[in-house]
Amino acid sequence: MPHNLEREERARIPEASVELVEPFKKVVNIAMQRVREGTIDSLNRQTVTLSEGENSRVYKITDCSVGELGGVVISTGCKANGLLIGAYQLDKAENSFDKLLPTQLPRDPGQVNKETLYWQRGIKPKNVEMLAVALSSARKL
Repeated sequence: MPHNLEREERARIPEASVELVEPFKKVVNIAMQRVREGTIDSLNRQTVTLSEGENSRVYKITDCSVGELGGVVISTGCKANGLLIGAYQLDKAENSFDKLLPTQLPRDPGQVNKETLYWQRGIKPKNVEMLAVALSSARKL
């Protein structure tokens, strides 16, 4: 079972690398800008869906707790978590065939540190940089 093997290898890594902090801060900044393009549901979550045409990948970004202050949408509650970024791959018939579990990150870039990135340990910084580029260039659906 390769999935269990990967999980075991990842569990041996005690903490996230310092090299991940800056790339994830960039991802949080971009994701928080892009999520404001989305809609607010009845549970006070704001979600935007983005499409990266070249790779047929769709991203879904959710701020789990928002409110309005003077007509402007803002994040409310604890900002050390609550930003969800999920993705899935589409085949040629536009059917989802590879779904990635959403990653939960802080909603405040200042809260991004080795401790808040514990669940992202083992990810390569290069892949995080690629995610930042994809989120900034993807078009809203």
